[in-house]
Amino acid sequence: MIFQKNLIFLLCFFLATNEVFQAPIACSASYSNDIVDDSNDGQENYDKAESLLIRHDYVKASVFFWRSILFYDELDADYSIQEAFQNFMTCYVNVGRPADGYVYVAEEYLKRGSQMEAKAYAEMALKTDANNLQATKILKMIEDGGEYDYGNDDYDGNSDDGEYGPNSEEAASWYSKGNDYFANKNMNLAVEAFEKACELSNHSIGSACTNAIYCKTNIANWGTNGENYGKDMETLKSITALEIMKSRYLDENGNPKWHRFTSVHPHMTLGYPWENGGMKRMVAESYALTDAMYGVAEVTGPIGWQEKLAGFPLDQSAKASKYKYDRDHHGSKIKVGYLCVGVNSKAVMFLAQDVFRFHDKTKFETHILSTGDPDNEAFIQITMRGVDWRKRVQENADYFHDIRHIRKQGPTELAKYISDLGIHVLIDWDGYARQGLRAQGLYYLRPAPIQIMHQEFLGTSGGGFDYIVTDQKVSPIHLEDNYAEKFLYMPHHFFCKGHRMQSEVVPPVLEYKPKQDPYVLGTGSPQENNCGRSGPTPSFVYCNFNKFLKFSPDMFRTWLKILEQVPDSSLCLLAYPMEGVTNLLSFTFDYNADLIDRVGFLSWENNPFDHQQRNRDYCNVVLDSYPYNGHTTSMDALYAGLPIVTRSDGEDMSARVVTSANIVLGLTELNAEEGLEEYEKIAVQIGKDKEFYTRMREKVIEAALMDEPKHVFWDMERYTRNFEQGIEVAWERYLNGEEPEHLYVEDDFDDFKGNDEL
Repeated sequence: MIFQKNLIFLLCFFLATNEVFQAPIACSASYSNDIVDDSNDGQENYDKAESLLIRHDYVKASVFFWRSILFYDELDADYSIQEAFQNFMTCYVNVGRPADGYVYVAEEYLKRGSQMEAKAYAEMALKTDANNLQATKILKMIEDGGEYDYGNDDYDGNSDDGEYGPNSEEAASWYSKGNDYFANKNMNLAVEAFEKACELSNHSIGSACTNAIYCKTNIANWGTNGENYGKDMETLKSITALEIMKSRYLDENGNPKWHRFTSVHPHMTLGYPWENGGMKRMVAESYALTDAMYGVAEVTGPIGWQEKLAGFPLDQSAKASKYKYDRDHHGSKIKVGYLCVGVNSKAVMFLAQDVFRFHDKTKFETHILSTGDPDNEAFIQITMRGVDWRKRVQENADYFHDIRHIRKQGPTELAKYISDLGIHVLIDWDGYARQGLRAQGLYYLRPAPIQIMHQEFLGTSGGGFDYIVTDQKVSPIHLEDNYAEKFLYMPHHFFCKGHRMQSEVVPPVLEYKPKQDPYVLGTGSPQENNCGRSGPTPSFVYCNFNKFLKFSPDMFRTWLKILEQVPDSSLCLLAYPMEGVTNLLSFTFDYNADLIDRVGFLSWENNPFDHQQRNRDYCNVVLDSYPYNGHTTSMDALYAGLPIVTRSDGEDMSARVVTSANIVLGLTELNAEEGLEEYEKIAVQIGKDKEFYTRMREKVIEAALMDEPKHVFWDMERYTRNFEQGIEVAWERYLNGEEPEHLYVEDDFDDFKGNDEL
């Protein structure tokens, strides 16, 4: 710490006694002249930088933070040089290149002949990234007494002979534009900008290359006949494989370590058809093992992040004897903490809020740890028609902790808070969803003795968790190497869903109400409503109400083949996002222009209850997406009485959700165990065979309406009891000093009437 403070002092001294430095490299590459104004006022530049940092525009922010250092005026500034420098470095950290920030400062010292300071910053760069080529070159030059070459190197250490190197100003400018377009949900322009940044940087800005492809999947931009999709998937795998090779290593104990996380984000990979599940695990692992460092640095800056993490991970094993004594002698309850950003009108609350209603208060003390904002009151009153899910869970949980302010202080403060609460079992409802808002870096710090992933992100964390809630069909034991966690196997379907328990959700019925014109929610059949369009009445309506990022050319082409084989059938989709509609219609036209009028799109519905009920009004059968199934949308469809045809040959957790659901509901005929051809065959059969369709639909509706007892698939009280059993066994293992192991929860209810093939 003293060494770092001395460096800051030297930096201040150097600025005060020498001409100003050049502008910074600006995070992911360089800066563009069009984002730097002419102000020489330090405070003005600092204020501008802070506003950009809040918007996560790290490229531009770094420029203005650097200028605030250059033009620092102690008499007029309400910030310090150290604060400006830490924020400057934070920009590099947030694009995964902290070492480059230190290298930049080292180079500036070299240009003015200050080799001692340059050496110190280069060494700091190598502590962050032991393979940083620029830092190595600086130290070698100082050692040899030669001259330093300020030219740019690409990731492989080869000089770039093109017009633009990997640190080019223009590449950085395009990357910044891409981030702006993406933040504003302008996907077409984001694709163009990211692709330009990728090209100009000679592929050295890996996140530009991978972000471009991710944006393309969001809008079904697959190229003519989908020819670019396969190439894009191979590009992603190539980039990721190279980054794994260069950034992942094993320490002296054989434990994996990372220099930096991959350009592909774990949440992106759910939709990518990678056969190698181990690669997806490594992507998640790269984030799990670097999140703590970057989470701390985002708040404090890289200066001192090692000291900030001192004492972490917390030693939870030392507390076991005390907790066991408290249980045996004082009958203490198990303290369960549920941590989530979306304690508001988000899908996770729709699905899981009833857990708090049914927790056994004699055994468990429940805590909600809310790191996100509540809904706007106008949204609650108008869109949600007065239903406030945040208020509802506050009333049912024992304790509600609004810890938004603590999350913003960084993962170490959040870990201390949770540890001080004495939380025994910490359950995560975010995973790698909600990037930028989730509790980044928390779980590596071990704030609780038992840490469990549940529901929101259906894939491995890569590290930091003891268990993941799943079932034996979704996560077969032979695929355990694809997960960093042990399985907490639920006895039936692992997914919790509160549709049956919430009075606002309308249960399904066999008979359709007469159609009204204009359309009124809950009236008309799918054929009559015709996906909200005029024209000929379809014979049968297939649907999929997922985001386009869950689509792929192979699956969409198969849907069109199904339409060809079922005369006068139609396909109803959700225009989500609107930018992708043109691409899907173009794909349809190229495949078979005669089908163009048989593909329709519904607009987004903000109210979740209306959104769910529209399934019944507009759809006969759901054609599930792959490898990223419908999750909440599938539960919506099933409770609306819709059968779902799904592929069951995938290995990913996110690809097996509906397969497991169909087994529990007794609908195994709809699971295509052999892959795409069988999927097509089942979908055609259900569209042409009225008896088969009626039988499947009646089964779905019967399960949703079953009462005394409720069907196990929809019974949240029963789900909670089984979940509690898993928690109790995990807790008992911890108290006895046993390592986590796969847990098999057995349903001990005598009145079970579902299908128990799992």
